[in-house]
Amino acid sequence: MTSELPNARPDFSIEDCPRFPSLYDFCQLYAGGSIEGAWKLNQKRTDVAINWAGGLHHARKSEGSGFCYVNDIVLAIIELLRYHPRVLYIDIDIHHGDAVQDAFYHTDRVMCVSFHKYAPNFFPGTGSVNEIGHKEGKHYSVNVPLKDGIDDTNYLKMFKPIISDVMEFYRPTAVVLQCGADSLRGDRIGNFNLSINGHAECVRFVSSYNLPTLVVGGGGYCIRNVSRCWTNETAVLLDVDLPFDLPDNEYFAHFAPDFKLQNTGMEAENQNTRGYLDSLLTQVRKNIRTLQHAPSVQMTAIPPSLYDDIMDNMDEDEEDKDANEEYLRETGPDRSMPRSPPRPNPTAEFDGGAEERSSTSNTNNTNTNTNTNSHDVAAKEDATAAMDADDDRGASTAAAAAAQQAKHQQESQASPTAQMMDVERYPSPTTTNNNTNDTSDANTTPITNFRGQVFDQGCE
Repeated sequence: MTSELPNARPDFSIEDCPRFPSLYDFCQLYAGGSIEGAWKLNQKRTDVAINWAGGLHHARKSEGSGFCYVNDIVLAIIELLRYHPRVLYIDIDIHHGDAVQDAFYHTDRVMCVSFHKYAPNFFPGTGSVNEIGHKEGKHYSVNVPLKDGIDDTNYLKMFKPIISDVMEFYRPTAVVLQCGADSLRGDRIGNFNLSINGHAECVRFVSSYNLPTLVVGGGGYCIRNVSRCWTNETAVLLDVDLPFDLPDNEYFAHFAPDFKLQNTGMEAENQNTRGYLDSLLTQVRKNIRTLQHAPSVQMTAIPPSLYDDIMDNMDEDEEDKDANEEYLRETGPDRSMPRSPPRPNPTAEFDGGAEERSSTSNTNNTNTNTNTNSHDVAAKEDATAAMDADDDRGASTAAAAAAQQAKHQQESQASPTAQMMDVERYPSPTTTNNNTNDTSDANTTPITNFRGQVFDQGCE
């Protein structure tokens, strides 16, 4: 048997991981979802975590592969290993989970079990039954290479005995289940004959062991079947029965012609003979039974994780927010806030005499508010009334400015020379011509500010 890391891979030198806008954000979202799911399992915040966007099992540490950019499965398993001595990885995608196997090929802390198609020139070209692991990881890689056309009955006859043996001999404390939907009948790349119910039965069987489980997606190249499959398996994990007829929705037309919770597509010829499957099952179970029963791991300290600090800070923020809301409900608004100071007039330097009129108006308005508030002590203590009074002072200032603007417009209509009012108030250093029809000197050409008042370009 081959125990070394398999290096003889077919040459699939195609650009299967193209760049696209927001690629980093995409990788961050799906990989972060799997890591957070593993973290919640570690913290016992959930029994089952699902990330259908994850399951990209071909990506390697230094390169993308097979439409996979970042291997979220490996990252999630590393997070699980901080608390769990043994993690079981199960892959029911039609493609071999090569990069996950290679990441843990030399350790007994992770056992990888993959059920996949194995044929010449089929990606990724790995997954022979002889790939069993190396050194401490020998016999902890279990590969079940299948041929085209396998159906529900034969698939489950392989799946259930092998997983039962793994559970008995390896005794995992956590499970990661990759549910690639390209092993369904009708997929554009895969060529198996699994139904949605047969695929979901694998999920149901694994969940029956009641272990902390992270469920991720994977391949799938018929979107109608993928959405049916993962919807059904979400219901299986939640122990919910779904109707066979699909409900009306905005994507209803995509599920024609039957509109049922079942995958569609042509069946392929089953090339898995009874003799081949029996021989394969015997060999795989023999390898499993050579394992050390539940290998122990000495864990003296839990390795640090940046994710703990991030989530702890998020929890503290939520607790502070809840405590603050509870305090406000009990005590009401804060009545000790000081009154806001009057707002300054930003156009005072262009206002001249209007500034004094606005100041007088503000003073009168403030006195009026003070007299009014002196007759109502409760309103004076109320922060809301203080904010209203401040708004009234701002409104008074705005009213005075509007009155001044209207006055200037009337003067401009009454006398053309009134347009030079601010020019005379702020004389230009340049000698001006008293003839208003002479516009030869650009420095004396009046312009208006945003309130309609006239001032000279030469003013500072």
